[in-house]
Amino acid sequence: MTSNRRAFTLLELMIVVTLIAMCIAIVVPRFAPVRQSAETRRFYSEARALFVSARENAITEGTQHIVRIGDNNSLEELIPAADGSGAMQTVQTLALPTGITWGDAKVQTNSVDAAGWQMSFQPDGTCLGGGIEFQENGQTTRSFQIDSKTGNVTVYTTNLPDTSSDVWPAGEYEKRF
Repeated sequence: MTSNRRAFTLLELMIVVTLIAMCIAIVVPRFAPVRQSAETRRFYSEARALFVSARENAITEGTQHIVRIGDNNSLEELIPAADGSGAMQTVQTLALPTGITWGDAKVQTNSVDAAGWQMSFQPDGTCLGGGIEFQENGQTTRSFQIDSKTGNVTVYTTNLPDTSSDVWPAGEYEKRF
């Protein structure tokens, strides 16, 4: 008895669909951390670019530019309003991704509350100096330190370094090594 079977049975199709569904169920959850990691890396890159841009804008425009932690859990670049009212105008905003929180913050060598932290870039490119830490799962993953004289941003994968020993107390002159 010869069979000229050209179609799949319903049972065979159900087995194949079930195997494909099981493979998808195993693989898809593994992509979520990869996507989260890409968002985190993009945030750190854009945060550094925001600091650099604020400094460059301050020099180019000849006005003070401020980077601060905004009320909506974001980094904001602000400038004084053109009307002279004392109000601040937002230039750009960068939202904090899910899973990242603010860590320690410093202005010059003084620790400050992260909610009140801000860095003002002057038209000559200088600022008070300091930095901010970002944390994932309660551990510091990145720190951004801003140099007071040059406004350069240095990114660390550890806590902010202690810079209090870089300055002499009398007259605030830098130590020469």
